[in-house]
Amino acid sequence: MEKGRIPIWEKATLTVEETVTLTGLGRDTVRALTFAALNGVGDFPAFKVGRTARVARLPLLDWLRDVARSHRDLKRAEAIVENAKKVGAPRGRGRPRKRKEAIA
Repeated sequence: MEKGRIPIWEKATLTVEETVTLTGLGRDTVRALTFAALNGVGDFPAFKVGRTARVARLPLLDWLRDVARSHRDLKRAEAIVENAKKVGAPRGRGRPRKRKEAIA
């Protein structure tokens, strides 16, 4: 181990990539769960530090225990995120402009 590096199992907070390594979940699934938690959907233990998403390690272990007991399907989180992106997509204001056709 490199000098000054803290092992994942001793850190208080984890990045998304460290969460993937620790849990064995897929990167897209962890990102979807994080996105959902940061937007008020779900109970995944994620939070923001500046522009970086972090996951609290001890609450993550409790969360995993609860997920295993309740037999939840985590793929549903990805569907929630896709739906949130569609609903939250910015729309143009007013009606669309008329397009001029190119003069050949």
